[in-house]
Amino acid sequence: PRDAARPAALLWLGSSALVNGGGTLIDDLLRTAGLRNASADYGIRYTAALPLELVAANPPDVMLSPAPPPGSDPQARRLLLRHRAIRAAGKRVVEGHFPENMIWCGGPTILRALPRLAAIRREAVK
Repeated sequence: PRDAARPAALLWLGSSALVNGGGTLIDDLLRTAGLRNASADYGIRYTAALPLELVAANPPDVMLSPAPPPGSDPQARRLLLRHRAIRAAGKRVVEGHFPENMIWCGGPTILRALPRLAAIRREAVK
């Protein structure tokens, strides 16, 4: 994007409550869409757990999680609690759902993921 000098920080929380930091496919995908990987901002490299306290203390601009599965299993409830803690911190955080299957591998799903991420970025920098 033309205004990529001001990338929004995006935190993508997978259903396993893990995040992907610098040096990952997700990191490259976010950069291409004009976003900054908030996981890397927290010092995460590769894939790791990210403590809720770090996120609540310094919330990202955008937080995405996979769409909650039918029946709202315990993982989905844990993600919901995480979102509530961020909102309680008082910063406006754009929240949304992003299907996990768009980033499972570096295949044709990337072609669908990139426009979705670009749209999310446009919403975040308004």
